[in-house]
Amino acid sequence: MRPMTTTQPPAPATSQPTAAGANGSSAPRPSPHVRTYRRNTWQEAVAEYLPEPRRTPGALRWIERLPLLAVVTVMSLFALRLRNGAMIDEALYINLGRQYLTGPPPTPADTDFISGAPFLYPVLAATLDGIGGLWLVRLLSLAGVVVAVLAVERAVAHLEASRRAGIMAALAFAFVGPVVMIARLATFDALVVMLLALALMVATSRRGTGSAVLVGGLLALAALTKYAAAPLILVVLVVLLVAGAQGVRRAAIATGTVAALLGLAWLAWGDLLAPGMAFTTFERAPLGPTPRTILLASLLVTAGLLLALALAGSVRPARPGLGRLRSVVLNLALLAGGLALPVGQVLLGEGISFGKHLAYSALFLAPLAGRQLAGMSRGMLRLLPVGLVAAAALLVAWVRSDGLYHEWVDVSPVAAAIEADPRPGTYVSSSADVLAYYTAELPQVAWDTTFVLYSQGEDGIRAAVREGRYRTVVLRTGTTGNPDQDRGQAVLLAALEDSAAYALVEPPLPVAEGSADRWLIYTKE
Repeated sequence: MRPMTTTQPPAPATSQPTAAGANGSSAPRPSPHVRTYRRNTWQEAVAEYLPEPRRTPGALRWIERLPLLAVVTVMSLFALRLRNGAMIDEALYINLGRQYLTGPPPTPADTDFISGAPFLYPVLAATLDGIGGLWLVRLLSLAGVVVAVLAVERAVAHLEASRRAGIMAALAFAFVGPVVMIARLATFDALVVMLLALALMVATSRRGTGSAVLVGGLLALAALTKYAAAPLILVVLVVLLVAGAQGVRRAAIATGTVAALLGLAWLAWGDLLAPGMAFTTFERAPLGPTPRTILLASLLVTAGLLLALALAGSVRPARPGLGRLRSVVLNLALLAGGLALPVGQVLLGEGISFGKHLAYSALFLAPLAGRQLAGMSRGMLRLLPVGLVAAAALLVAWVRSDGLYHEWVDVSPVAAAIEADPRPGTYVSSSADVLAYYTAELPQVAWDTTFVLYSQGEDGIRAAVREGRYRTVVLRTGTTGNPDQDRGQAVLLAALEDSAAYALVEPPLPVAEGSADRWLIYTKE
């Protein structure tokens, strides 16, 4: 942050009251309420390299933004380096969007598994996929995270009355593995984080009725796009109430706007939204049961540094003039927003999406971490401690984003094998949604998921094999991550091996380089 002085350039004598000087002349009185900025030394040094004619106010403003541009650039490069095939959620959303765009219309059973309004992000993703493929849909996510980083910087700069804190918060947010990961993921997470960040920015940096309505609109859209974002609405409203301009009035308007928009959405599409809300959020049973100790370890490894900085920042004094009570409420709200989703999943024992949900945590922990880092950078050693923290955050972000981005397997080798010999009929696989995405140009191939088959019980599984219900069965030798699914797969594999109607395509395809896990493709003769 640029240090501030209370001096002001001289103005014409007619514009201010004057006082007699020692020689009897008049000199302008400095105003005690006007503050001007003096640039940091490094900014002046960079400006010295510019030719004199190019040292314009615009060029100097760009110099001031260099740290933020560096943060955004490094985060983007981290994201763009990630490579993997389509994730099941990516394929699920795009496939559903294709149904809305080209038909046949999706049935309630097709939308019950979607954790957001099925006509919002899926349609957008399918449209972009039709134009530029999965790469373009993922590029939209990167753009969303970039906007979120910029919004975090602006929000915290106003919240803390400190540009330094804004830059530090942007750094703390951007250099977290899950944030980098969702920037390269064609799901609604990046856009929802962007909407929440924009709402936080408008809440803290604007005033008036219009901005309050905008905050409410952004929050309502975030909740409709992803139902799990609904509890985070309260965090932004509390920040607006205790730290925003005209807090009580604008918070009331924003709350009313959220309630009105969500109420209208429920009246219009309640029957469509209710099953997905129940299955994915309010009545959710663990789809990927995971011990709580493992989830807690993942939280500490992935976001432990950010959490430690946020906790340290929460005991630092907030900006002058905010007041002790409001500062405490603000800090508790941000900590609650940062811990809400991971704590909920730890208590539920749910491992699915645990990693990427930490990106939402990073959004609300970053303001407190930015406050702490800004305070650390004012010490005797200046930016050295912050540099060490940033280096550690970069290393963890690099490793964790790569690990999270390879938690799912690439099914493209299986899709290539099917495309080479596309036999008409119904296929079944635990990766049916992803394979359906890759084989969308093969209308003679239809896909069922093993989740439905396994729900029919052991007798139903054996009957499906005995009757030759499926043209091809695609399975993995490794675990599915769900004990019930693993039991169903064991029954299915035994039935296929005992069946004279199905033959295993040789050789089995490797799932990943260096892994003993294999793809098994059984085809009906």
